[in-house]
Amino acid sequence: MCTEQRAYRPLAYLCLLALMISQPAHPGTWSHENGSITLPRPPERIVALNWAATEALLLLGVTPVGVADRDGYSAWVQAPVLPGGIANVGTRVAPSLEAIAELKPDLIVTSAEMAPAAELLERIAPTYVISVYKEGSAPFAKAREMLTTLGEMLNLEHQAEAILTDIDQTLEEQRTRLAEAGMNQQPVALVNFLDD
Repeated sequence: MCTEQRAYRPLAYLCLLALMISQPAHPGTWSHENGSITLPRPPERIVALNWAATEALLLLGVTPVGVADRDGYSAWVQAPVLPGGIANVGTRVAPSLEAIAELKPDLIVTSAEMAPAAELLERIAPTYVISVYKEGSAPFAKAREMLTTLGEMLNLEHQAEAILTDIDQTLEEQRTRLAEAGMNQQPVALVNFLDD
C-alpha cells in the first residue's frame, strides 16, 4: 500500500466517525394512555385519528398520510390548513382499519375513544394514545404534552418548543390586555362562533 493511501485512511475513519456521531440517536420509548410505544426511528407515514392530533402534526410541519373525518376537519377546524391529497380513513369514532392498513403507516395517533380497537390498530403500526378532550382531563396541558411528545418522536423538538413559546407569549399578551382593561379578576371564556 502506498504512503499516500495510508495518509488518507485516518481521515476517512474520522469522517465516518463524525457521520456516525452526527446521526440522531433516535430510538426511543414514550409512555401513553395504553402503555408505551417504542420507535426505532422518526416515523414518516402517520395516520391521525382525531383532529387534535391532526392539528399538532400540521403545526409541526408534518402532513399525515391519513386523517379521520378529513372533510369535517376542513369545515370545523380550518387552521392549520389541511393540505390536499391526504387520505380520508373514515370517521373519528369508527375509522376504517382497511383504509389505515392500506396507507402502511409507521405511526398511528389516536385517543382513548378508540380503546376497543387499540389492539387492532397496534397490528397495523405502533399506536400513540393520548386524549386531549377527555372528561376530567386538562385539555390545554394534554395538548402541550401531545405536541411535545410528537416533537420528540419526529425529531422536531425545536419546532415543538418554538410553537409552545409562541403560544405562551400570545397568552401573556392577552393576559396583559385583560389587566389593562381591568378584567383580569373575571372569568374569561374563549368562544368560537359558528356563523356570522
